Amino acid sequence: MITDDLENKEKAEKIHHLFLEIDKQKKQAQQHFKYRTLPFLIVIVILLFTAFYLIYPYLYDLIETLMKLIEEQPPFYQDQENPNLLVYEIVQQGILIKLIPITTKSSYLNLLS
Repeated sequence: MITDDLENKEKAEKIHHLFLEIDKQKKQAQQHFKYRTLPFLIVIVILLFTAFYLIYPYLYDLIETLMKLIEEQPPFYQDQENPNLLVYEIVQQGILIKLIPITTKSSYLNLLS
């Protein structure tokens, strides 16, 4: 019976020592995240927002131009003899410069296809 108590006491001490090691490793992991990973994530987020801030005006102009093109598109009729083709001139920033309507004949369309 005494040996059983000693064995139980030794097992309890081993378990207590294991729990202390687990707590120690948990604290080390929290410090690692706090001092290494978190600043790295903050820098990445700042860079992403900066990139979005710099690109946003160009994206906005491009989307606005695309919306204008879609709204101004004439209806398409496949059997039309003289279809209207629209030529768009867009600058690099995505802003529409000219909208040039061109009337073509079907023979030109046959050459293109």
